Amino acid sequence: MSYWFFLSYARRDAKGNPWLEDFYTRLAQEIGRAAGLPASIEETEIGFYDKEGLEPGVKWPDALAEALQSSRVLVCLYSRSYFKSEYCGKEFAVFSSRIASYTSPPDRPAPRLIIPVLWDRPGRLPDMLPAAVADIQYSHADFGDLYAAEGLGQLMRLKKDTEVENFIPNLADRIVVEAERHTLPRLVNMPPLKDVPSAFYKPPPAPDPVASDKLSPGDLPPTATPPSISGPDAAWYVYLAGRDKDYKDVRKYISCYGDKGGYQWKPHLPPKSESIGAITPRVAGEKGLTPQVLPLSKELVKHLRKAEEDNTIALLIVDAWSVRVKSYKQLMLDYDQYRLDNCGVIIVWNVADGETPGERAKLEDELREAFKRNLRAVDEVFRDSIQTAAELQTELSAVIEKVRERLRDKSKPARPVPPNGGESFPNLNAAAGSV
Repeated sequence: MSYWFFLSYARRDAKGNPWLEDFYTRLAQEIGRAAGLPASIEETEIGFYDKEGLEPGVKWPDALAEALQSSRVLVCLYSRSYFKSEYCGKEFAVFSSRIASYTSPPDRPAPRLIIPVLWDRPGRLPDMLPAAVADIQYSHADFGDLYAAEGLGQLMRLKKDTEVENFIPNLADRIVVEAERHTLPRLVNMPPLKDVPSAFYKPPPAPDPVASDKLSPGDLPPTATPPSISGPDAAWYVYLAGRDKDYKDVRKYISCYGDKGGYQWKPHLPPKSESIGAITPRVAGEKGLTPQVLPLSKELVKHLRKAEEDNTIALLIVDAWSVRVKSYKQLMLDYDQYRLDNCGVIIVWNVADGETPGERAKLEDELREAFKRNLRAVDEVFRDSIQTAAELQTELSAVIEKVRERLRDKSKPARPVPPNGGESFPNLNAAAGSV
């Protein structure tokens, strides 16, 4: 089956939003009319719309992979969430690769087979669009001034029926014209999802390996440069996992660690060989956050407190065995002295490595000592028993939401301001019996 269009959208934009699916259905109907398709062809055969969405870490569903390979046009719903979604970036990258492998006939114009739709207002889009889309025009004059100012999603919410009814047929005509001019080839080898880099997102740079190499086993640098991106749209990851040489006198099984530490740690080896630096950014991306790595240093808490001032979410991903490395345990003790509203902690165990089960009880005692304040408080953003890759991603997603909620509550005023602007606290100097 060859779809006329593939609808690429951020899953966040579909939550509680009936207009997105309505747009898909109406667009498919209009394309059917514009292309003169038989009435027996259903909307689901004209355009591909993935209602279920991909969960972090899963492989390409067969239907989605086939749709990306065979669809004639990619329709992108531009929004703030769209450009923060790793999966939208992957869809864009695959379709762009198909276009790059295509040579347009000399008698035809260059293909315009990626067609953006302004779903959000322009002011909600990133100040600088990703380089991959920077040259694609999205505010076409023939789509109307109101559309260009508000975006299609807002027009549908406001029931601007005239503008919407004008927009969708015009878009359908454009899709049909481009699809009939050009036939894209399939990719020779469709790579697995984990191997497709997002067209929108570049992984944060790894910590400087030279500085790491100069450190003696178990030591940490005195300071580190925090990420340049902070604020409510960022998520800082802190990987409390050392280098392989940091564990040589601590445990026997060290093949899950790298020579640089942190992001190289493979928390589920065996059986899975994916590194923590590959797993966790995907979750932040699906939450509309820009993932960044905060390198470990002896000033970790200082950087985390500054991040709290900036309302930056910070997530400490802890290797349970790192509690036995003196410098790492000290970081845990330092962190435990504070209640930072912006931070969550996730402790990861691998009960399949043949060594951890026998030491788990002792490690739990040591972790209870290192994080005794957090554990005593039964903190909802402190998760201390994560054992599988699926559980890590689920719990990480939940912690991000809890931290977000905490930061939102923190920003609310403690009590309403009186209408007259006067003092709202009791008058402690008043006569007895009055306030």
